[in-house]
Amino acid sequence: MFNTYHAGNTNTSVKINAVTGAILKNHPKSWFERFPLDSGRATALLTEGGHKGKDWIYSDKYELNPEKDITVLQMVICGDMQVIAECVYRKDYDDFCSYGERREGE
Repeated sequence: MFNTYHAGNTNTSVKINAVTGAILKNHPKSWFERFPLDSGRATALLTEGGHKGKDWIYSDKYELNPEKDITVLQMVICGDMQVIAECVYRKDYDDFCSYGERREGE
């Protein structure tokens, strides 16, 4: 399920070889982020349950926005405590997974 996705009328397969440190894009709407493993960004992204999206109202007040929740699909450590992570909005990930389930059930 995670190594194949449908892009239009074609299937695209992606292989990940973590031993060499390769990281490849797995999701059509994902992006890559680079950050230190001991940074605030790492703390926010790598919490259990994923990153919770927020809309800031004032400098000290915010509302949670589920549309901006982020899930880390994969990551690799490169260099001294530097991380490259493939991220995707949880909504896009859930839509993608449910699309695959619908296609399998057709």
